[in-house]
Amino acid sequence: MKCTVASILLCSALRRPSFGFGFSLPGASIVPKTKSPSPSLLYTQQDAFDSDEFPSDGEVVSDEESEIHPILGPIVISPEALRLKQELLSLAATTKRGFTAQKEQRQRATDIINNLVDCNPTKEPASAYYPDGHHSCSPGEPTVSGKWTLVYTDAPDITTLDGGPLATAKLGRIGQECEPPFIKNIIEWRRPNWASNLPFSGTDESRVLQKVCLQAFASPEKPSTLNLKLMGLDLSGMSGSGGSSTPSTVGIDSGAFGTVQENIQRDGIIAGLLESNGPLELRGPLSGKITFGQCDVLYLDDEMRIIKTGQNFFAVNVRDEEEWF
Repeated sequence: MKCTVASILLCSALRRPSFGFGFSLPGASIVPKTKSPSPSLLYTQQDAFDSDEFPSDGEVVSDEESEIHPILGPIVISPEALRLKQELLSLAATTKRGFTAQKEQRQRATDIINNLVDCNPTKEPASAYYPDGHHSCSPGEPTVSGKWTLVYTDAPDITTLDGGPLATAKLGRIGQECEPPFIKNIIEWRRPNWASNLPFSGTDESRVLQKVCLQAFASPEKPSTLNLKLMGLDLSGMSGSGGSSTPSTVGIDSGAFGTVQENIQRDGIIAGLLESNGPLELRGPLSGKITFGQCDVLYLDDEMRIIKTGQNFFAVNVRDEEEWF
């Protein structure tokens, strides 16, 4: 369902993050699953040399053994980039997405990222957001489009989102959906442990997805830069099945009310209502007119993307094998 609200109310309700990660949703009644990195992201340098089979989508080969993929075209990732990616993923896991990183660990992550920039296989990483007809990247070049999951950041507005054991909502995964011309920054909120025995608090699998919707623009003159404008805020409820239920309207008949009631009993009040009535979309008369800043795509291949925000913070994202939003 759509709600038209004054833009000033929308803006005042949002914490402005670095590149859109991090709007808190107080009072949400929703323990994130711990996901290991994609196996293909841990594809070792030796594997790249030893495998007799051509890599599947997303896997990599050395400079010496690069081939033409029948769909993606040329895929060339250097052994040095493989090593750096593996080290960065290990550091991300050790520091819990950067949330617990110490000064030395953040500096090491920065050094790795700076070295990866020199190995970037994509010449025009922001080309998916060029104006129509101006896309000029090479065939098979990786695209920023798709769904991404955050694995590391040093942005304080993100690393402070975890409110601890007494928070009203438990921080889950953080992701981003890039579907030109839009970008949606997504935060998953789950039920805190202390609320597990409260009525209408949902289950461990109940979740609310908070999506900050942006409009993005890029140009061939600056092929790594994304310029952003704020569109609005979306909220949706998700059940333990991994998807939202069929939207229903409260009050039409007892059957529709029964569906809403069941969703609330299973997933809690907030998630249940959002799940029953469909995503809540907040837009205002200034949607698309409020400048939200910009970011630079420093590194992009088929599995990993690294951006630098306008505030000079980093965000490392990967494509999950299992989509969660």
